[in-house]
Amino acid sequence: MLLLKVKVKSKLGEYLKEKGIKKTQMSKLLNVHHSQLHRWCENDKNGFIKAMPSVGVAILISQILGCDIRDIFEIIEQYPGGEDN
Repeated sequence: MLLLKVKVKSKLGEYLKEKGIKKTQMSKLLNVHHSQLHRWCENDKNGFIKAMPSVGVAILISQILGCDIRDIFEIIEQYPGGEDN
């Protein structure tokens, strides 16, 4: 089976700021350390998210914020990633 790799941009920090939600509030709602949430909000120098939350946590974030997951995480590059053994 051919695997697909993706590179994702986080818009979570921008979204939280627009909605007036503090990262500390959000980290408490998610029961994660604020430094972990900070990594989910930041992109590297190439514009890719530094650390991606699990799918379940990403869905939970979008549910808490009442938005579509694509409002906070955007696939900006995808390419074949090799074969699954």
